[in-house]
Amino acid sequence: MAKISGILTDGAGQIINDCTIELYAKKTTSKVLTQTQAFKVANNGSYSMNVLPCEYDVSLIINGFPKKRLGTIQVYSDSLDGSLNDFLLNPSESEITPSFLQQVVEERKKAQLAANDARNSASTIDISNFFPYRGYLDNKDISFLGAVNKGVYVQNLDEKALPELHYPIKMAGTLTVLPTYVGGNGCVQIYTTSSSRQFIRNYTGGFNGGTWGPWIEQITTVNASADIVGALPAVKLGNIYNVTSQINFNSNPKIAGIEPIYIVESYINGDSWYNVYSNGFIEQSGVISVNTDVIQEAKWTAINLLKPMKTNNYGVGVDLYARGGPWGWVKFACGSTDFNSFVLFSYTDINPGINLIRWTVRGY
Repeated sequence: MAKISGILTDGAGQIINDCTIELYAKKTTSKVLTQTQAFKVANNGSYSMNVLPCEYDVSLIINGFPKKRLGTIQVYSDSLDGSLNDFLLNPSESEITPSFLQQVVEERKKAQLAANDARNSASTIDISNFFPYRGYLDNKDISFLGAVNKGVYVQNLDEKALPELHYPIKMAGTLTVLPTYVGGNGCVQIYTTSSSRQFIRNYTGGFNGGTWGPWIEQITTVNASADIVGALPAVKLGNIYNVTSQINFNSNPKIAGIEPIYIVESYINGDSWYNVYSNGFIEQSGVISVNTDVIQEAKWTAINLLKPMKTNNYGVGVDLYARGGPWGWVKFACGSTDFNSFVLFSYTDINPGINLIRWTVRGY
């Protein structure tokens, strides 16, 4: 706090009294609110003001005359006491700070505010509502866990991961249940063992009488072997591409040292399709209904791939398939990717509803 005091005089040295000095705080700080303060000048022209750190517009109000703006003063926490003239004559922060440095300071302030906003927003989100932790499985038959039981489960004992309880392997691990709601209670189960092996299977159907697919182990650099890789079906190639002289790229794979890229496997069924290329690149697409039925709450949908990918590092795109629904108000994001499926998140601030969308995956 600084004390601003002195005798108010005009240019001829005559005392100015019967007037008011008005200070307007230009911004709100931890101790100052944006407001106007008025200080009365005594009959002898003296004035005294205890002023907190802030930037102020200074005006003089003389009875019978319009308000006159005198200028701007900046009071710092370490400002020395002085007269009003002393503070009005001091250079402002903008005068002593180069414009480039001032821009840097402003951007730093903006970044700090954005970080604070993001931190505050994150602290209000209850992640457990999106994907709850369900605790220990103990002796539970995991085939009874469908879409309505979505979440993460733990089996901490090898001896309880039994085939008759429908585990893929007798080994402790973590079970993730992702809903697809196909048939009403459809889901994807992913079982990750304590040794980082991972298995996946699908369920299609209602609460009774549905069908479980077989457990399929994910192939990684950890468990890949000649036996596993050799068990994969080979693609039988014919005359892939012919030009004029009937060149067979099976026997002549290069032209002038350039290896062509061509489709080795193709599939189409209604709105779903995929292509596998000779360099291993895969593109695939399908149509699904996504229901973002609650505003300001992230909804997620597990989507099964038509063709397993070789890695989980692939791109996911979403487009509107049919008119109708709140497409313009819904935001989509890819939550996670796996070899056989991915999770799509949707969110809306207003106008909830169902969108019929086309998803497209491209990668290896």
